[in-house]
Amino acid sequence: MPPSSPELPLPESPEEMIAKAKEMVEEAKKIDGESSKSALKRNAEELDDDSDEVEGKEFQPAKKARLLEQQIKKEKVRTRAMIGVAATLAIGAIIPFVLPG
Repeated sequence: MPPSSPELPLPESPEEMIAKAKEMVEEAKKIDGESSKSALKRNAEELDDDSDEVEGKEFQPAKKARLLEQQIKKEKVRTRAMIGVAATLAIGAIIPFVLPG
């Protein structure tokens, strides 16, 4: 128990705390178990239905994702390069006005 929280009741025995925690975990498992079983069944059924259509095209979505990632990286590099060139030109244009000579 955190010593900075005087509002929390101090446990009388650690065995009671452990038993209470186990009960809470069992209740949570019951609640989660009901919802997760139906979700797993649904996902398994969807996979079975889609497996006939995807036989030869399993790697195509992954390839598209890789291509998109590469394009995004290229765009980021291009944007940074353009910002660098623009900054260099701006500094080069300002120098003659700042340093009379």
